[in-house]
Amino acid sequence: MLMKTFQSEDDSPLHQTVARGYEFKTGGKAIAVGFTDQQLSAHAGSVTFWAWLHSARWAEAMGRQLPHREPASNNHLLPLDKALGFMHGVLCDARKLTQIAYFRRDPLVPELLGIRRMASQSSMSRFFKGFASAGANLSCFRPLWGWCLQRLPSRREGYTIDLDSTKLLHSGVQQEGVQAAYTRMGKKPCLHPLLAIVAEARLVAQFWLRPGTASCGSNAVAFFLDLWHHFPRHLRVKGVRADCGFCLPELLTLWEQLQVPYVVVMRLVQPVQYLLRSNMVWTATELAGTEVSELQYQGKGWAHPRRLILVRHRLVERPEAAGKALLDVPGYVFQTLLTSLPPANRPWPCGTITTAEPIVRTSSRSCSTVSLCRRCACADSGRRRPL
Repeated sequence: MLMKTFQSEDDSPLHQTVARGYEFKTGGKAIAVGFTDQQLSAHAGSVTFWAWLHSARWAEAMGRQLPHREPASNNHLLPLDKALGFMHGVLCDARKLTQIAYFRRDPLVPELLGIRRMASQSSMSRFFKGFASAGANLSCFRPLWGWCLQRLPSRREGYTIDLDSTKLLHSGVQQEGVQAAYTRMGKKPCLHPLLAIVAEARLVAQFWLRPGTASCGSNAVAFFLDLWHHFPRHLRVKGVRADCGFCLPELLTLWEQLQVPYVVVMRLVQPVQYLLRSNMVWTATELAGTEVSELQYQGKGWAHPRRLILVRHRLVERPEAAGKALLDVPGYVFQTLLTSLPPANRPWPCGTITTAEPIVRTSSRSCSTVSLCRRCACADSGRRRPL
């Protein structure tokens, strides 16, 4: 057997034709090794993804939105070729532009992607310099988000929008918007993007980058108005769910003006803590160890009272439950949910009462959807080095 002990200096695809085969015996069995002149690739498993993407005409939609000018060089690569090559690199777990450029040695990649050839690292760097402003970025990516949303079928019960923000850790070269802020790993350079997620489809409908020092609700009103304006009309929004960072009077008022039902987590401020310590009437739910209570509450700066649902979980029965503990009330963790949904009468063993259990279940599903996207974002920012 002969082994190649040198590596080609150029970056052209390696020649994969070997003339002869050989046969050897091991363990009493004969094994024949043959060779073929067919092109092979270690990343051919992505053919299913690219076949679906080409059939959906995604490349054509993206090519129309890229903000780059047509190149004038005789040996040029189209901006769309570079964008598709970058997507393939990310799909195959490339962590640097140099690793994406390594795919230039794979002879199947251009045919798989339908491009002329893979771009080099320097070409990729120049390509990303074309996204020079927030306006240019939005003019490119907003139609692509809309393309994804347009493919969703209409549902009689509608879709739920989850709002969230997360911290994307950043290391290496300083970039615009990267500022040191408190994260799960202490004070680190990061970005603090806003996300809107269609919960039923687990689809990111909108994404805005913000500086790392931005608060959770910073620019949230403009973010939702932009999403609402460009949301497809054949899709009905049945409600909005958000965490406590979006419990802002101006955002709550906006949803009420648009007549969009909402369920928002509220912080355990001192007046609410006083209510939790008092002798409130708690109602058991079908969730073992979970009890609810509700009242009309008017917070500071609010124009009118709103429906507040108090939830407490008994740690003996639900040790995994999320919430905040109060030293004065041991054995429980608490959550507070603010909602515009009307009370629903529902029969219980003790009679017909007003229950908030559907709201609690709705909030729990929101946490699962948002947590999934947050874990993906955190894992990606923690493991990937800057491109």
